[in-house]
Amino acid sequence: MTDDRWKRISAIYNDVLAKLEAERSAYLRLVCAGDDLLRREIDALVNADSPDGRWIAYQSNSSGRIEVHIQAFPPATRSGALPKGHWTVSSGGGTQPKWSLDGRELFYVGADSMIMAVAVHATAGGDTLDPGPPVPLFKSRLARGANVPPAAGTRAQYAVSRLSPAVL
Repeated sequence: MTDDRWKRISAIYNDVLAKLEAERSAYLRLVCAGDDLLRREIDALVNADSPDGRWIAYQSNSSGRIEVHIQAFPPATRSGALPKGHWTVSSGGGTQPKWSLDGRELFYVGADSMIMAVAVHATAGGDTLDPGPPVPLFKSRLARGANVPPAAGTRAQYAVSRLSPAVL
């Protein structure tokens, strides 16, 4: 990705975060008109952003196997320092990361189709993370492979929401 492309993505991403959720889709249609790849890149960033806006969760096969990772986002911390690194939070493979509403847990689909949870705690100063071990929650029946999220043109297969006490 070129520096100019990254600057454009970064500017649009920051503009999107400053808008109310109800306004975001119309804004993206306007600024990404004719550039479907740009729209997918921005959507992926917005959907991967932690509730506090400090971290981004994503999947990558940089290790030779698709794993779930977290890193600081934007790439510099609020103090302007470089991030302390990135953390691989899955073990044995993982896809489709999603943040809990309070940002204290990250959920993902394990290689064995188990829905997994990882407790996520920011350390003192908030510039690094201390992710806990992955905990299996339950077996899913979600599709796996190249044509599932975040592949182009696909939609998320699960959602994370808060249950009311009456449901528990």
